[in-house]
Amino acid sequence: YHLVDWFGNVGADMFQAMASMATGEVVLLVLAATFGATGVIAGAVAIVIASLLVAHMFEKWDVSGKVVSGLKNAIN
Repeated sequence: YHLVDWFGNVGADMFQAMASMATGEVVLLVLAATFGATGVIAGAVAIVIASLLVAHMFEKWDVSGKVVSGLKNAIN
């Protein structure tokens, strides 16, 4: 297990977390601004759905593997 693998996996996980949080915040703000207090409750559910969607897309596109291979290619 190479250090590049670790940095690539951690970097991809951090980017995934950042994308999930940003998506969730946008959804929450839109729903809260549109529907008020009811939108906040719906927004909480939408945040979970958005986070699961981002995780699914990261798995589907193998983002972690591509980051690791890109780092390995950059140092070789």
